[in-house]
Amino acid sequence: MSAIDLQPFPRWPLIAAGGLIAISVIFTGIVRIGRIGEPSPAVQVQSEIGAALASRTLTFVNQPDESLIVIDATTGAQIAHIAKADTGFIYGVMRGLRRARMIRKAPIDPTVTIAAFADGRMLLTDPAADAVIDLNAFGADNRAVFSRYLAPAQAARTGAPT
Repeated sequence: MSAIDLQPFPRWPLIAAGGLIAISVIFTGIVRIGRIGEPSPAVQVQSEIGAALASRTLTFVNQPDESLIVIDATTGAQIAHIAKADTGFIYGVMRGLRRARMIRKAPIDPTVTIAAFADGRMLLTDPAADAVIDLNAFGADNRAVFSRYLAPAQAARTGAPT
């Protein structure tokens, strides 16, 4: 045994660490309680969609072969069938939304709104999953993958490829 083994650990660092943990928990609780009643981010963005240059609500239906069918949620018309080989970014986003919907016990096939704003933002929102995805964060190519599903006239106004 060495001399350090015989000395007890000083109390003040333990008390300070315990106090820091307690303060962190208290402040986190205060912030969480203070946000009760605030609308979720997805609901806040949904209220902004009226100011968007272009927007469209779509349902992405997963098929057994892992392809996706894109349906215009307003008209019910099928606008695209995306083969498994072509689903890369879209499939990844939809898979994440499906997982969030399963956790919330919401319908599995995501109905999302894609909106392009005058300030250059392009957002994908899913209120059922309480998700807002900034498509600009994934680069121009991935943004273009979703912007093609805006109506052709709207896509031309937002500079999206048709």
